[in-house]
Amino acid sequence: MISLRKRRARLVSEAFRLGELFHHYGRPTNSEGIIWSTGLLNHLWQAWCCFWRYYWLAYLQGGRDAGGSIIRGAYPGTSEAEAIYQMLVLSGKRRAGSYGAISASHQEATWGDIQRIQDIANGLLSAYPSLSCVLNAASLHGQNIAHLQIIRNSQIHPSRSAQANTLMLAPHYLVRSSRFTPSELIHSQEIRSGRVAISYWIESMIAFAMMI
Repeated sequence: MISLRKRRARLVSEAFRLGELFHHYGRPTNSEGIIWSTGLLNHLWQAWCCFWRYYWLAYLQGGRDAGGSIIRGAYPGTSEAEAIYQMLVLSGKRRAGSYGAISASHQEATWGDIQRIQDIANGLLSAYPSLSCVLNAASLHGQNIAHLQIIRNSQIHPSRSAQANTLMLAPHYLVRSSRFTPSELIHSQEIRSGRVAISYWIESMIAFAMMI
C-alpha cells in the first residue's frame, strides 16, 4: 500500500539535499558548474514527478494519505498499468470514459506538470473533496514550479522554443548577464521574494508538498 506520508518525506528530504548540493557545486562559473546544475535540476524535477506519480496511484489504487488515513481507491484492484491509463484519462491524454493499460513507461505523462496536477485533482475532486488542498497549493506555488520546469527543460532539451520560454521568465528574475541563460537564471534573484531562484523553487516545492 502506497504511503503518501513516506513519499512526501522522501521528496522533502531529497529537495533539501539537492538544495545543499546546488550551493556547493552548481554555480555557473565554469563548465563543470553548469554540468552540475543541469544534473541536479533534472534530479530534482524527476523526484517531483515521481512523487506525483505515486500520489495519484494512491488515489486510484488505494493507499494512505499524508495523515495516515486510508484512501479508498477510485479503481481498486487495477494493476499499475491500468491505474496509470486512468491517470492519462483524467489528464486529458486518453478519451474520457475509456479503459485500458499502458504497455511501456514512455506512454506516461509528465506527472509533475502543474496543469496536469490540476487536471487530475479536478477530475477526482467530486469523489475526494479533500483534494481541494492540491488546487490551493497549486494556486500559491504552481508558478514557481512551472518556472523550474521551464529551466530544466531548457537545459535538458535545448532548442529555440525552449530558449524562448526561458526568455519569457525575464520579468521575474534579476540576471547579471544579458544572455539570460538557464544556468545563470538558476542562481539569479527572484524579484518578488528577493531569494535566489533555485532556493525559492525548492522552498515552493516543499511548501506545496506540505500543504497536501
